[in-house]
Amino acid sequence: MGYYPTPLGVVDRIRTFVRYPDDRVNLLDPCCGEGDALRGLAGDADAVIYGVELDGHRAEQAKGRLDHVPESARTS
Repeated sequence: MGYYPTPLGVVDRIRTFVRYPDDRVNLLDPCCGEGDALRGLAGDADAVIYGVELDGHRAEQAKGRLDHVPESARTS
């Protein structure tokens, strides 16, 4: 279970190229780690943010940053 988080500087750079619609969007990161990257990518968009993480400790961290992290992932 290697952990290679995306540097937040890279997330910030990617975010400058993303344009969200005015309507609510759903965002999903299937390997969300601690949730920092997807939270940063969402910015101030009207978004519901989902993450899945197999590592229990990282999933607990993501739970505080993302809207939905499945219980089954957090108990791994």
